[in-house]
Amino acid sequence: MGKTHNKTRFFVFGFSRGSHIMSRGQGKRKLVAILVADAQNYSRLMGEDEAGTVQLLKSHLQTMFELVGKFHGRVVDSAGDCLLAEFASVVDAVQCALEIQKTLKAWNEELTEDRRMIFRIGINLGDVIGEEGKLYGDGVNIAARVEKLSEGGGICISGTAYDQVKNKIPVGYDYQGEVSVKNIPEPIRVYRILPDVTGTSVRKPSQAWASRLRGPLLATVTGVIVALFAFFLWREYSKPPVVPQEAVAKASHELPLPPETSVAVLPFENMSGDPDQEYLSNGLTDDIITSISKLPRLFVIARSSTLKYKEKPADVRQISRDLGVQYVVEGSVQRSGKRLRVNVQLIDGTTGDHVWAERYDRGVKEFFQTRDKIILDLASSLAGELTDGDFAKIIRRRVNSLEAWEAVQRGYAHYERWTVEDQIKAREWYQKVTELEPESVVGWMGIAWTFMKEGILRGGPEGKEKLRQAVEMAEKVRAMDPSYYGPYMLLANIQVRERRFEEAVANARKCYELEPNYINSIYIMGHVLTYVGKPEAEEAIGLFKKVMRLNPNFRPQYPHSLGRAYHVTGQTDKAVEWYKVAVQKNPKWAAPHVDLAAIYASLGRKEEMRSEAAEILRLKPKFAVKKYMETASLPKDPKFGQYQREMLIKAGLPE
Repeated sequence: MGKTHNKTRFFVFGFSRGSHIMSRGQGKRKLVAILVADAQNYSRLMGEDEAGTVQLLKSHLQTMFELVGKFHGRVVDSAGDCLLAEFASVVDAVQCALEIQKTLKAWNEELTEDRRMIFRIGINLGDVIGEEGKLYGDGVNIAARVEKLSEGGGICISGTAYDQVKNKIPVGYDYQGEVSVKNIPEPIRVYRILPDVTGTSVRKPSQAWASRLRGPLLATVTGVIVALFAFFLWREYSKPPVVPQEAVAKASHELPLPPETSVAVLPFENMSGDPDQEYLSNGLTDDIITSISKLPRLFVIARSSTLKYKEKPADVRQISRDLGVQYVVEGSVQRSGKRLRVNVQLIDGTTGDHVWAERYDRGVKEFFQTRDKIILDLASSLAGELTDGDFAKIIRRRVNSLEAWEAVQRGYAHYERWTVEDQIKAREWYQKVTELEPESVVGWMGIAWTFMKEGILRGGPEGKEKLRQAVEMAEKVRAMDPSYYGPYMLLANIQVRERRFEEAVANARKCYELEPNYINSIYIMGHVLTYVGKPEAEEAIGLFKKVMRLNPNFRPQYPHSLGRAYHVTGQTDKAVEWYKVAVQKNPKWAAPHVDLAAIYASLGRKEEMRSEAAEILRLKPKFAVKKYMETASLPKDPKFGQYQREMLIKAGLPE
């Protein structure tokens, strides 16, 4: 066994990260007031004056430490610009927060406006688990979320905290209403403290909303709009479903947890305030998924299945059920000047509890070190101690400069789109990678993929020339690094299209051997086997099922490929079932309609046969059987091609 890399145990924001996921049921439960403070403008200040900001932060934190002690509290943790403290009394917690903001305000008045460090504070009264001096549970999570709702220099408290303190401190409270908070199943009441209001007072919900709506007329209009909207929603969702029931059953049932430790990494949020920085959060998400999926003891959901949750409120418990995983990873990326801040948290989706959370705040030039640290921390939390072999698998840099990495991400953003223009643009970015790092296979392989995609899009003689260029470039990459899976995958793709089945199988198997947990390696293996023969297609069925389990929000190609494998093996009922799922996923894609028309014709189901033929001609008015047979990927056995041709003509499609 290889040498193990022991991880130093430390804590951030009250959540523990050790060498493995913390076992449940440890520690002592208690009811406490939790205070969370966070600097609002920390990244900007660090980007402008790192040394000065660090000194200012130290001074502010020292002040807060002293005030927490003065009001009988205990500092649980501090990391970067954050502070977490607990109090036995909510009154003490609120009085401490008021004193903190009063003191920091006085300090800030002595500084120029651009150098002021402004804190937000959130307070919650909640049930937590205490262990080794740290706190765990939703009580901490709610306090952190309430803090984010506060204004700079302000204080927000949860409804549970307000209920305890409302008549005991001479301040006012501005009721913010019930707020849906990420990862908390029930909405929470939130109150903003008004320190300058004399005497205890509270603005009721109706008062708060009325002031925002600027009068009763607007409130009435709003009520009417809401009522109408509710009516139309009711009418729309009362309609009977039109999707085939068997498709619904396959595409939306709740998935059981796999035997391995299972995890889904949600798209990291771009917090930079600049849409052009989106590639940074997207690329980091991709790198994490790609890296941790290399560990065979982890079951990692594919990126394409988590994309649907991008920029949407995340209910991790529902996501856990939808994707059939126990753990969910969330994160955000903020680039400010020369600083990069990344927040990552690991959540048990079956309970909603936070298992681990960390903030990484470094210079942009340290991006790769930051990324690798995130990957190692997350991998060790999920999979336990890492061996040398694990380390080599998950930390392998294909490019070494941030400029090259950025070019890769921008190129891939274009490559994902199915237009010739985007493939040309992607190739320009990948060409830049080869100029920056000519020894790296990434740029050359990216160029090969753009040639292949452009060849498919163009078709005809020009398309064949692009495919030839793709093969040539893939061979170059294979010579540069025989252990890289990319060229084998591309060659297998093209060879199966050219009916060079033996070569396609050899390359697909090599790709699969090199990356057995990578969803595209599994898919290309199944794709090639489907076209070789009946026994191989039986093997492909299991591979396609694995692909769809790794990617529950799968693309239409996956159920179509599974349907084709069932079709080749003679299991027509199951083939029809999965072709229908493909149609459900993308009704405008003609391929599954073509296969359904052929099957219905072979079964004598004339009405369904004619319906599918009509849909094919609606989608592709110039469809002709002869042209289809010349361009379609068909199994090696010529009998299948002959059968397909005869059944499509029988279905009434033009020859």
